[in-house]
Amino acid sequence: MNQRYYGGADFGTKVTVGNPDDRVGAYWRTLTASSIVVYRRPQDTFAEQVRIRILRAWRLTTPDYDSRWFSIGQDETRTLTHSLGGTADDYLVDMQYKSAGSGVNQRYYGGADFGTKTTVGNPDDRVGAYWRTLTTSSIVVYRRQEDTYAEQMRVRIWKMPEPDYDSGWVAFNLDQAQTFTHNLGGSYLDYLVDMQYKSADVNGVNQRYYGGMDVGANPPAGHATNDRVGAYWRSLDNTSITVYRRPDDVHAPQVRIRIWRTAAPDYSSGWVALTQDVAQTLTHNLGGQADNYLVNMIFWDTSAANLLNQRHYGGADFGTSPPSGYNADDRVGAYWRSLTGSSIAVYRRPEDGFADLVYLRIWVTPYQVFLPMVLRS
Repeated sequence: MNQRYYGGADFGTKVTVGNPDDRVGAYWRTLTASSIVVYRRPQDTFAEQVRIRILRAWRLTTPDYDSRWFSIGQDETRTLTHSLGGTADDYLVDMQYKSAGSGVNQRYYGGADFGTKTTVGNPDDRVGAYWRTLTTSSIVVYRRQEDTYAEQMRVRIWKMPEPDYDSGWVAFNLDQAQTFTHNLGGSYLDYLVDMQYKSADVNGVNQRYYGGMDVGANPPAGHATNDRVGAYWRSLDNTSITVYRRPDDVHAPQVRIRIWRTAAPDYSSGWVALTQDVAQTLTHNLGGQADNYLVNMIFWDTSAANLLNQRHYGGADFGTSPPSGYNADDRVGAYWRSLTGSSIAVYRRPEDGFADLVYLRIWVTPYQVFLPMVLRS
């Protein structure tokens, strides 16, 4: 395997291999959005076989919109105006929380209702936060009634390039799993997966109850106690991904999966084994401002039913109709918290069976440093 005479070369009269005036090597030309031309020269002996690989990896850019940190009360809805225009189908949304107890975190991302087993808070507390009603001009965020993890919130939006795979908006029935074939190949650890829901009501494009939630004893309007709502993805490999809409959901009648191949992260934890009910601190030492980080965490379930997944991402408590192998009030899923410029903590919940291992990646966004201006006289 070689790149000898890459781009092509003409021999002169002094040769050690071949003959004077041989035209050797190979080159590519005429690259377009759909094709490329490769040419092997007339007397070449070095390029009997050639291979072309084209890498279109997304590199993290400065977000097109950043709300910065803002305080939000319990049971408060806030509309953020971003005015990005274009099409909202091109947006990637990242929402983080901040609290005195958990630092920067995504604890109970999408929302969770506690069951009867609690170590902090009270039974039936409604915690976490979610975003909904994404349009080309605004997005709505909501902090749940008894939440203590999202005292401050921050939303960033990127206008993304065309994804390497886009399922488009696909209708889902209740209690339905669908497998999407993406055939991207390569390593699925280079993928960035984004899943959004769409409903015809006020929620619009949303991530309400992302990863799945079982409703507790204080159901929101339109729900009943023990409803199983939201959706999640699982079984990701380099050819397909499966999405499941839960049996009583009203927020994900349509689901869309997009996948981008990404440039290497600035930090990768590798696969980290987690014990149930144990928090583990990972040291990344990236420095700078943690506000410039984009964090992504995925799970690995050693059960063949889920494998690579984000099932109950952020954490969920089951109600009285748990899936096979689980009990009512089991606390499942995993989340990250306590993000700083040197470390991040990951936690697997006490009865979880979906996050036997976790894989965490961090990208550092480009940023500008503004210096103070000094005026003479």
